[in-house]
Parts: sequence; structure tokens; C-alpha cells
Amino acid sequence: MEGRKVIFPNNFFLLSFSEFPWLEKPLSKVDLVSNILTLVGNSSIILLSLVDPRLQKSMYFLDNISLLYLSLTCTIVLQLVANLWGSLLPEFPWLERPLFAVVLVSYILTLLGNSSIIFLSLVDPRLQTPMYFFLDNLSVLDLSLTCTTVPQLLANLWEPDKTIAAWGCITQLYIYTWVGTAECALLAVMAIDRYVAVCRPLHYTLIMRPWVCVQMAAVCWSSGLANALLQATLTLQLPRCGHHTLDHFFCEASVLIKLACGDTSANELALTLMTIPFGMMPPLLVLISYTFIARAVLKLPSAEGRRKALSTCSSHLLVVTLFFAPGMYLYLQPSSKSSQAKFISFFCCVITPLLNPLIYTLRNKDVQTARKRILQSQASVKSFKAK
Repeated sequence: MEGRKVIFPNNFFLLSFSEFPWLEKPLSKVDLVSNILTLVGNSSIILLSLVDPRLQKSMYFLDNISLLYLSLTCTIVLQLVANLWGSLLPEFPWLERPLFAVVLVSYILTLLGNSSIIFLSLVDPRLQTPMYFFLDNLSVLDLSLTCTTVPQLLANLWEPDKTIAAWGCITQLYIYTWVGTAECALLAVMAIDRYVAVCRPLHYTLIMRPWVCVQMAAVCWSSGLANALLQATLTLQLPRCGHHTLDHFFCEASVLIKLACGDTSANELALTLMTIPFGMMPPLLVLISYTFIARAVLKLPSAEGRRKALSTCSSHLLVVTLFFAPGMYLYLQPSSKSSQAKFISFFCCVITPLLNPLIYTLRNKDVQTARKRILQSQASVKSFKAK
């Protein structure tokens, strides 16, 4: 029997968040106001602890709690925005511009935050350590993820024609799969690095040598690339029978599989099998690492020593939670709605890359000191030129 010819369309139509039901206006206003107050209150706590040195020790863990509340609130606000997007945008198209401004600001802040981490670790020798080496790789992954998905979202909000070219869809599919898988592996590697730093401090420099760190990072990137080549290539081979309307705001493997009109059992099996090494093993390694870290911290005699040990791991643990919790909720539920998938994908592509630099630099004295040194050197150069 003659096989079907795979025809890839020139464009895909993005339905975005159009299927959300109508929300009652009074409830939406109350919800929006309460979440805005939560954002302002927790942000003020973090800001006060940054500008007042007297609060830097006593409010360290309170800052992390505020970050957790901010993360939780951001998910609620995003859901509200998604609901407004789906229900109000068809009736009030002018709301696309305010949403465009919100996404654009978050996109710019993401670029600045992650780029600043990479720049500071390159110019300051004190930041050229294994922890900041892996943090640089995380920033590169976040930048790649954001630059792959957010520009198309901005274009859809700005222009009435919500389409994406075939080459753009293929690029999104490969890069998103590559970066997402590599970040799963990298977060597990960063947990191992924290385990060695806390549980084997005397052997840390011997174990985490520069060449070992490079090899570990290379494994993360190469494993992500191998998974992307497998998943994306299998997905693109599926027949679509002229269907080219994606119920999403960017091209993702699971969404393209649902668009196919042929047998997708091989693709679904590949997605399920890849969930084991990249969706289950990294969180398991993180859990095991932090179990040993907790045991080692509890054995420390002084409270100050325990505080310093926990401070080196709290940022990474928060980032791991923000990354894996939405992803596991999305991919481990085969019956999840498309609205949930779009909402969680939006959180992972826009909010998580925005929060990661803030989490790692909020109370990081090394990063703050490096930033101050650069600003002081620039000021001295300007004063020298003025003379």
C-alpha cells in the first residue's frame, strides 16, 4: 500500500487562549486587586531587606518566603490574565496592547537579568567557580528558551495576523525541546554540585575541577540535543492532512502530535520513554542530593554554620521547584486540558526565566560585590577622563 505523503504547511494559526470561559467582572476585579496588593507587599519586603543592612541577616529566610509567595501569586495573576485574554480580547481587541506591554517588559527584564549574570561571571575572577559556571549555563538556556518563544507571542499580540512561518515553527520545536531537556539535566547537575560543596567541602575543588564541570555541562547540552533530534524529527514526519491550526501560542511537540491525522503511537511512546530520564530522574537526583545535604546541615554545631549552608542551597531549591513543579503537573497528566498546557507553558517560558536571575542575585553577596566593583571602575574611568 502506498504510504501517505507528509505535507508540511506554510503557516500555522495560533488560537492562543481563546477557549477560556467568561469571568464575571466583579470577581475578576477583586481577584486582580488582591493579587496586585500581594505583589506590592512582598516586593516591598524584599526591597527593604536589600537597601537596609540591618535587615539582611534577620530577613534572609523571609525574603525567600516572599519570593515563594510572589511565584504563587504570579501563577494566579497569569491565570487571570489568561482568562481575560480568552474572554475579553475577542470583544475588546485593544486589550492586546496592554498585554503586549506586560510581556515586553518581562522579556526585556529577562534579557537584562540573565545577560548580567553571564557578564559578571566573565569579568570577575571571584565568580569563576563551578557554581557560577553552571549558573551561566542556566542563564544561556533561559535566554534561548525566552528568545525562541516570546518574540512570536509579542508578534501575535501586536499584529492581527496570528500566524507563524513553517521554518519558524520547526525552529521553535527543535530549540524548545533541546533547551527544556538540557535544563532538566542541568538542574540535577547543579544539585550534585551543591551536595559536594556542603557534604564534601574539603574535597570540593578536587572533585569539581574545571574540566569535570565542562564535561558535566556538555552531557546536559548533548543529551538535550539528542532528545530534540529524536522528538522533533518524529513529530515532523507525521501526516497532518491539511490541518495547520495550533491550539497554542508556539510550536510544541505534544501540540503538533495532536494535530496529526495518522498513527501517533510511536510519538507518544517516545515522549513517555523520554519522561523517565529527563522528567523523573533529575527530580529524583535533586531529592537524594538535598536529603544528604539536610543530614549534613543538621549535624553542624553552630546555627550560623547551618544558616550559611542553607543559604547556598535555597536559591537552587527554589529554582528547581519553579521549573519541575509546573512541568510535572503538565506532562504527567495525559488528560490535561489545552488551556492548562498553554498556561503552564506561558509560565515556564516567560515567568521562570524572569525569576531565576532575581532568585540567584537577590541576596548573593558575591554578585552584588562584583556589580559594585564594575560600577566603581566605570566611575573612576569617567572621573579620569573628566580630568
